Amino acid sequence: MKTITNQALEPVINNIDKAIQSHRFWVRSIMHTLVCDEEPSSKDLSESAHKLCEFGCWYYGPQPEKLERLQAYAVIETHHINLHVATAELLRKKISNVVISQEDLDVFFGHIDLFLNTLEQFRREVYTLLYNRDPLTGVFNRRSFDEELNKLQDLVSKDANLACIVILDLDYFKKINDSFGHTKGDEVLRQTAEVVQQKLRNIDKVFRYGGEEFVISLFHTSKAEAYQVAERIRESIASMNIVFEGNSVNVTASFGIAEVASNINAEQAVVLADKALYQAKKNGRNRVEIFEC
Repeated sequence: MKTITNQALEPVINNIDKAIQSHRFWVRSIMHTLVCDEEPSSKDLSESAHKLCEFGCWYYGPQPEKLERLQAYAVIETHHINLHVATAELLRKKISNVVISQEDLDVFFGHIDLFLNTLEQFRREVYTLLYNRDPLTGVFNRRSFDEELNKLQDLVSKDANLACIVILDLDYFKKINDSFGHTKGDEVLRQTAEVVQQKLRNIDKVFRYGGEEFVISLFHTSKAEAYQVAERIRESIASMNIVFEGNSVNVTASFGIAEVASNINAEQAVVLADKALYQAKKNGRNRVEIFEC
């Protein structure tokens, strides 16, 4: 499961802003056509009008996979199509000298409002992603971790579900920076984050917690299941072979796990997972330890 990087999100914000501005200008041109007897554009009369406008060209182009999962993304398409269909109906009435009623105009302006409001909602969702992401790795940042802890706590408190916190720390990461430089270290962090994401479900989240430290929240997961997840990630990290300017770097990581339970809240679970991580380091690194009460 790949993250959406800040580099991928920033153009999305720009394209949404362009769509809002371009459609406002477009509405003016439609009004000129209707009121001033200007010749309608063949593009606006086309059944594919929603794909031919500036926004449509962007929307139907290649997009990051997770962007398409945002709630407002699919809704935008429906409102956008309806807007262009309503516009084409108005223009055909004008061409056929059919009187355009107040109701026709109300429907048209209603579609404009729905489309632009949904675009604004989509922009807020994308901006939230951008604001809550670590710019280097693309995973969630420390700022968004507090919200996740509240979700975990609510889940366990209300539904008596299982949840776990996993903390991982790259072993001897300082040596990588000292030996190969911070650029190489940054690449190690990026690839580690990608490997972690690939081993998680859609409902799980990974956060960059510190310099070379990541936290994973696992919903509906027992300690035994969390151990299996951590082991798969540990093995994948250990098998990475990162080549940079002819230098090959192998990396390992240590893991600590703690359960969020009725008697252990989410914040306490983070502290306990950190203690388990310390034990993993003490026991030789490149291993997974579970905190046991």
